[in-house]
Amino acid sequence: MGVRLSPSTLGDWLAFAVDVLESIWRRIAKAVLDSSYVRCDDTGLRVLDRDHPQGVKRGHVWAYVGASHVVFHYTPNWSAEGPAAFLKSFRGYLQGDGYAGYDKILAGQVGGDGENDGMALVSTERRLGCGMHIRRKFEEASKLGDARGAVALASIRRIYELERDCKERGLSAEERLAERSARSVPILSVGPRDSHAADSVDAPVQGDAVCHQARGRLSALLQRWALRDR
Repeated sequence: MGVRLSPSTLGDWLAFAVDVLESIWRRIAKAVLDSSYVRCDDTGLRVLDRDHPQGVKRGHVWAYVGASHVVFHYTPNWSAEGPAAFLKSFRGYLQGDGYAGYDKILAGQVGGDGENDGMALVSTERRLGCGMHIRRKFEEASKLGDARGAVALASIRRIYELERDCKERGLSAEERLAERSARSVPILSVGPRDSHAADSVDAPVQGDAVCHQARGRLSALLQRWALRDR
């Protein structure tokens, strides 16, 4: 339209919009935190910062999904203080990937205000793992030559087939639980802990360096495998 607006004017408008929308954000956040089950993940993004030597730093946006809502929360870094502060009032089940910060929250090593108050915000019993992230480690190990990865992928495929079958049959939540208990649990009961220990992986054909990578992926998997039982 031929109207030129300075970046500072656009910034002021955006800041005003954020102030107006903050109350809505808080209502959505409360609905998510009041739910009994929340899924969480984060992604990094470049953020302009005049104080940074390169003028740009890496921030993180966290997505929390619960009660049919999604709320986003920005943190200037990847430390555990960010999710700990947001989850301070949460008392439900938390599902996420293998982010190490969750372990600190579980152990009570960081509080909701960033202080080390010794209180576990999310108990171990309420911590749920992510099947997709677990599968990824098996896939990476399989591509590096570890045969156990391929065996596990075949088992996970059977679970996917069960979920597809439940969806196609239009089963209720209670009926799905019964199907999973009868058919999925026996599959999950056989995992990497029932195979050779991760540090005894046979060397893949690609060589020792690749063997070390495969061992590392399965070691990380073993650390979070118990989360898949819940």
